[in-house]
Amino acid sequence: MDKKRILIVDDEPSFTRLVKVYLEGMGRYEVREEQRGAHALDAAHTFHPDLILLD
Repeated sequence: MDKKRILIVDDEPSFTRLVKVYLEGMGRYEVREEQRGAHALDAAHTFHPDLILLD
């Protein structure tokens, strides 16, 4: 089974890291985190996430 891709966007690195570690620990998700909007847009185009979590 392919892992679902999740992009987490929040300006608080400790929050994005916590969520990333939790989700990747489940073994079902590939997670990328970004803190800046412009970087998040680039990541959305290159990473092709199935879900984007925004703050």
